[in-house]
Amino acid sequence: MPRKATLHQELESWRSLPPLAPRELLGVWEAGFATRGSLFTVLLEQTSWWGKVFRTADDVDALVFGRPTSFPGLVNHALIAPWRLPEDRRLVRHPLGAARLRDHRFGGVSSAAMVYRYLPIVDHFRRLDEGRVMGLMEIGGSGKPELFFTLERAT
Repeated sequence: MPRKATLHQELESWRSLPPLAPRELLGVWEAGFATRGSLFTVLLEQTSWWGKVFRTADDVDALVFGRPTSFPGLVNHALIAPWRLPEDRRLVRHPLGAARLRDHRFGGVSSAAMVYRYLPIVDHFRRLDEGRVMGLMEIGGSGKPELFFTLERAT
């Protein structure tokens, strides 16, 4: 069985990847997980996180799910209901996932980043190849990664 990579090893791998411009993320992306077993991975898996939609630099849905969901303990789902995506009526977006794209510096390198509007979270991106990127989730400007994930351009 392969050994699980440490956050430090994942960070070094992420840092070795080339940066990308925010405009390169425009479109619909399916998610995958690089960090396994973390609290965030478990939460996102249990809520059927599907991916992200980048319409413009100022119109991003970061929390797109394969079925209606709520965040236990974070949101009273009776008050905030998810909306269907115009791009794919089978998917739903959660209002807390509203975000925008910016060029952002992390670890001394400027690359595309997604800044949540209502949560203290920034996702920093680097290119894996033409159709895939790797994201690093940072909370509250801590400068340390909480989760690594992949996005693959949806067809």
